[in-house]
Amino acid sequence: MQIRRSGAWVTALLCIILSLTSCQASGTRAGEAVSGQSAQGEAAEAASPADPAAMRQSLSEPGSFVETDFGCYYLSDYFIYYADRGSTNYVKLCGRPDCTHDSEDCNAYIGSDTFSYYEDEIYYCQYETSEDKPRYELWKMQADGSQHEKVKTIYTASSSTLSLQGFFHQGYYYFTDAPLGLSQQGTGLYRVKLDSHSETEQLLPASDLSHFYTMWACQDQLYFTGINDQEQIYLSSFDLESGVLQQRSDNWSLYGQYFSDSQAFCYIPDDGFYQLDLTEAGRQRKVAASPASGELGAYYDSEYIYLFDVEPLKTGGGSRKLYVLDRNYQELAETEIKSEDFSTQDLYFLTAAAGRLLFVDRKSFTGPVIPYYIDQKDIRSGTLQLRKTAVSSVSP
Repeated sequence: MQIRRSGAWVTALLCIILSLTSCQASGTRAGEAVSGQSAQGEAAEAASPADPAAMRQSLSEPGSFVETDFGCYYLSDYFIYYADRGSTNYVKLCGRPDCTHDSEDCNAYIGSDTFSYYEDEIYYCQYETSEDKPRYELWKMQADGSQHEKVKTIYTASSSTLSLQGFFHQGYYYFTDAPLGLSQQGTGLYRVKLDSHSETEQLLPASDLSHFYTMWACQDQLYFTGINDQEQIYLSSFDLESGVLQQRSDNWSLYGQYFSDSQAFCYIPDDGFYQLDLTEAGRQRKVAASPASGELGAYYDSEYIYLFDVEPLKTGGGSRKLYVLDRNYQELAETEIKSEDFSTQDLYFLTAAAGRLLFVDRKSFTGPVIPYYIDQKDIRSGTLQLRKTAVSSVSP
């Protein structure tokens, strides 16, 4: 795919790059007080799914959302919010009655842009400057937000370190010491196990990452999308077992991708959907045309594909279409979301979880952290309705 130099493309690329996670903490921006009942321990006692640490692919904010059998966690502005399964009322993950829930002392505050749920605990990274050398530390806490505990130091920063960018996957934290796209200023790709004693190991030098912009994981593979000197978007994979880095496709996309054990999928705006065989055959084919024109981004889950405009819908900014297709690329439903139908500033499609499509506003610091949603059960009827999240009046 040739790079498209429109303003929307630049916006999409920057959103993708910036949404990939950085562990360096900055000053706290106070969020709203808890507006409903916080998790008090039920989450910690519930059974976890088979692989809760698996990265949710195609998210607009990778590393910010975790779905478990008992509920969902969402990280926004350095605070973790929680909602029981079936609820849309996301509240800060703090059950302390003496807490105002608007400072770094709150149990819900982690000072990080990424986290994961693994073996009944929540893991995250923090940037620490209290000693001679700045360093990055791995932390963990209980699923109800209590008992924050430092696990170990995973990386000592140097003068050239920009910030760690990474994600959690199957019991490891994978990271670079410079944002992808600026990796020539760092030293490479690393991983560290989520235990108290294992050392950090380097997987790739910075020279191998120089053209990469995004990084994803599936099973024992890391996938990178990059831009070559001919301005083509391409896909490469890194085998975590063999250590082999190889290019998979020279016709890929930054507008939505999904990986399974043997197949990779992507969406190219104004073109269509592609499927890539990840076995030795390595054949890529176009499987369906785009249902609409424009700068649409694709989100894939196990049942559906969602297409939504990559630029946020702003108050007074017209309307955006949302298309829902099944995994055979048959259109099931569509709806027009109009700016007059909501009161937030910048409406983004976040993810699909627990039977709902969730929308967020990255510029609003008041009201529900996830202000709008669409019920997935409406998809089969073909009628999609943007619903406003009800805020509970119950105090924590």
